[in-house]
Amino acid sequence: MEALSYIAYTLAVAVVLAFGLSACAYAAYREMLQGGPDSPDFFLTARRSVKTFMVAWSFFASAMGSWALFGPPSYCLTAGATGTLVYSLFSGLPVLLVAWLGSVVHRLVPDVVSMADYVRRRFGLLFSLYISLLMVLNMAIAMTAEYTAVGDLFQHVLGAPRVPIVLLLGATAMLYTAAGGLYVSIVTDQWQALASIIFTALLTTLVLATFPSPLPPLSPNLGWSNPLGLASLVFMPVSLLATTLFNEAMWQRCWASASPSSLLWGAALGSAAITAVVSLLGFAGLLAAWSGVYQPSGPDDSGNTILFSLFRHQKWALVTVTLLSVTMSESAVDSLQNAMVDTIASDIAGVLAALRCRERRSRLRGKGGGGGAVPSVQPKGVRCADSALSQSEVPGSLKAGSESAEPSPPVAVTTIPPSPVSAIPEPDSTPPHHPSGLSISSIRALVLILNVPPLLASLQGFNVLQLFLLINLINTTSFLPLLLGILQGPLSHVCVTPSSSVAGCCSGLLSLVVWAKTQQIPGESYVDALSRTFLDAYDYPPFLLALGFSAVGMTVGAGVEAVVRYCWRIEYSPYVLDYGKGRDLEESRNLLG
Repeated sequence: MEALSYIAYTLAVAVVLAFGLSACAYAAYREMLQGGPDSPDFFLTARRSVKTFMVAWSFFASAMGSWALFGPPSYCLTAGATGTLVYSLFSGLPVLLVAWLGSVVHRLVPDVVSMADYVRRRFGLLFSLYISLLMVLNMAIAMTAEYTAVGDLFQHVLGAPRVPIVLLLGATAMLYTAAGGLYVSIVTDQWQALASIIFTALLTTLVLATFPSPLPPLSPNLGWSNPLGLASLVFMPVSLLATTLFNEAMWQRCWASASPSSLLWGAALGSAAITAVVSLLGFAGLLAAWSGVYQPSGPDDSGNTILFSLFRHQKWALVTVTLLSVTMSESAVDSLQNAMVDTIASDIAGVLAALRCRERRSRLRGKGGGGGAVPSVQPKGVRCADSALSQSEVPGSLKAGSESAEPSPPVAVTTIPPSPVSAIPEPDSTPPHHPSGLSISSIRALVLILNVPPLLASLQGFNVLQLFLLINLINTTSFLPLLLGILQGPLSHVCVTPSSSVAGCCSGLLSLVVWAKTQQIPGESYVDALSRTFLDAYDYPPFLLALGFSAVGMTVGAGVEAVVRYCWRIEYSPYVLDYGKGRDLEESRNLLG
């Protein structure tokens, strides 16, 4: 390595360790002040503890990462100025959508712990496990991309080994995330976001002060009429919105916000900062290509390092770029690490709650004796995990539109005291335990275990853009059911049901499989056509097909379910979130009694 590379490497290690040690020290200080560690629930949600500007910095730091040094600058080579502008805008706008949807979810379910938890209550356990799988894959790929981007910078730009810095970055983030949880991660976001803004401002000033002029005429490929750039107006919003909705790190900022106003104002400020920084980096790449400073090394050059070509005459500026890269990566990685653990813990909670609910039903039925049908009445204060239960499990006297004029005879039901999993707290209270029942030690162990695979995968040299395309397409197939499941309406219990949502996801995925068959060229195997569709063809038709057929599948699924329920006189499940009332699940169910 050259002397400058040694300097950049040394300073990068110092920055990573400085943030990590400061975070660990702050976590230890908080634990000493409060006389012990945080509760498991607060460790994963930091519930109602974060004010407006902390929310803003945290959204910015969680959304940014080293991907911003590679993706937006190089996108101009294929999509031109239009694509760069669309990429910049829709890097920040999804944060506003998540904040608004998060406020809706929080109003409906004040004690929500994750998006997987909400989906379980809204649709039931099986669909929530599928959504959780997509979310974990999405976040694991994002984390792998961060490690890979940092490694590529050190290996291909600085000429330094990639493995030590990647392992140091991952291990440091894991340690302070395991030590302090979400709240400490949000606190470190403030420091890392401020440092990222300062480094970006320094680089912007350098480019403006030293860049030669005048510029040559803008080529058509880089201009505003680039066909792929115009197409990005269609698929880029869908892709980035779906990716953001399936990132639990974004939802965690919603649960942590002190109030709805803090959430919405913080999201607005964070969104503006994200858009501004991505715009600066993206159009810096466009400037490098426009001026001729960037020259591809060959036909296989992806242009990922286009941004760094601006600093070939100011080698010391690469030190600033390196520090910006590790700072943004560390802030993104610690958010993803905590979010993955929260999602997995919610799945554990869902499975445990479902098992306990079934056990209670069995005990209640056993109380009836005599072989007669016993209503599976839930005691007040007890919440069944399987929120999307069939109407056949609801007592006949509680069914809407029941034809029986005579009330069912009273049945003695033993009240079961609520457990930490099943009890619903008051809207303004913070549950002391996470619904999974996991201890702080178990959650900290999960932080370490779940984040080893992405760390190792990043050392294998996978094509990050291909992985992003794969998960973005799959997310798009399930984007609409998840979105409509949050946007409650008067007919939500009829149109957006567990069955129709599954039908929507399956039809969206099936449309891509069929599309790959139609795109198969002579002499190409179907497997190669599938690979090209899911890994290479970053264009609008697959995204529109996935979204459109997901809507068609939901419509057909809802229609078929309506016919079946009408013919067999099966009422819709009452176990759905009450529309527009701000009530939690238990209150919604009590309306039926």
